[in-house]
Amino acid sequence: MLLEQPETRQAFPLSRRWRERQPNIFGKWGEYRPQPEGIQHVGLLPNLTAALLSQGYPLESVAAILGKNWLRVAREVWGE
Repeated sequence: MLLEQPETRQAFPLSRRWRERQPNIFGKWGEYRPQPEGIQHVGLLPNLTAALLSQGYPLESVAAILGKNWLRVAREVWGE
């Protein structure tokens, strides 16, 4: 998988700040973790959707997490 290649990890390091704040999620600094089980590639995103909904996230929040926020920002920056 692309993200598991050493050159990719070096080109796209995770933020030290987030690793220091949430090592249980992001791993410790200098440690590499592959994508979480069940969402290793985009084809498995329905698993993320189902998990968020099962945890009680409202549908509107799930839509925002899965891309609606990015689309809103893109429209504000580039227009429609």
